[in-house]
Amino acid sequence: MWSQAWPRDWKNGANSGLIGYAVSADWLAWRKPKLGLVDYAGKGKDNNLIDIFGHSFTVFIDPEAPAASRYGATMSLRREGGYGYYTAHSADGLKWEYDQLAPQWKSVDVINSISHPGQRRGPVALKFTPLIDGIRRRSIWNAELREGRWSEAHPALLPDGLTDTDAVSRGYSCGDYYGMGMMPAGSGTVGFLWQFRSSNGMHGVNDVPLVYQAGRGERWEHVPGRPDFISHADLGFGKGTSYTSSCPVTVGDEQWLYFTAYTRTHGWYIDNEGQIDDKRMQTVIDEGLSRIGVARWPKWRLFGFRSDPKGSLTLSPTTVLSANVLGEGLLTPPLPGPTGLLESRGFAAL
Repeated sequence: MWSQAWPRDWKNGANSGLIGYAVSADWLAWRKPKLGLVDYAGKGKDNNLIDIFGHSFTVFIDPEAPAASRYGATMSLRREGGYGYYTAHSADGLKWEYDQLAPQWKSVDVINSISHPGQRRGPVALKFTPLIDGIRRRSIWNAELREGRWSEAHPALLPDGLTDTDAVSRGYSCGDYYGMGMMPAGSGTVGFLWQFRSSNGMHGVNDVPLVYQAGRGERWEHVPGRPDFISHADLGFGKGTSYTSSCPVTVGDEQWLYFTAYTRTHGWYIDNEGQIDDKRMQTVIDEGLSRIGVARWPKWRLFGFRSDPKGSLTLSPTTVLSANVLGEGLLTPPLPGPTGLLESRGFAAL
């Protein structure tokens, strides 16, 4: 696991781009090995820091890259070439090299990248803040790594009227899209959208609804009703706001999505003038800003389709493995399932 490592001498964010490394044998108990790579603040190298710096640092494995670039990464960073999103590569995930001197994409803050074997590419979800109806709105843009080349970024998922209506219904004034984790799903992609609901554009909470993309380059669709998949209100260890990791992992017969839960709401230590409140910042430092948790679900059971009272579902997989039709139209195949029409009076679990 790679994670943002915020030190207690936070220095108003100047050193908040440190990257920590941890390992686990069971995915639950994590150990921070002493890597001996980074001398932090003159205190020696007896720590778990890797030798690269960047905000929202995301690691993925590129199975088609040369050995020296097997691990890829994206991040937000201020360098001599400018402030923006950069990319990097590594042979072992510990010792890194930046790919370029200038930003690959000219925006900043949150970025996530994954490897998508079904599409033979590396999708990227970036945050941009375009003008929408005259107001800067946090939005999701997409780019990709394909055949060793990074593409330009383009708009992919913009907040709309329902985003604001949803926020207002919960007592906030507006809604934005803060960022997005992703998961390969055959030829499609699932998105874990960071739905930001705020009172003034700065102070608020992130929850996580689901979106999906049927194929490469197709439009992102919201789940009907846009329910929360992870809600900050349900997290006993951090009810402030939540952010997912870049991608779930498969553990046995389950898929696990790690996520960060903040102990305070977004921007809690920033005043209405956009300045850091030193007293509140010290409170956050003393408490610890966030905790890492995990959401789990049975493998390949993230989405379903319901027909009421009667209907049909068309399934078109690439390869037929096996299928069992049980009870009232309950389809439970290993993925992928059979091709054809299923007369359904119940729930089809995919």
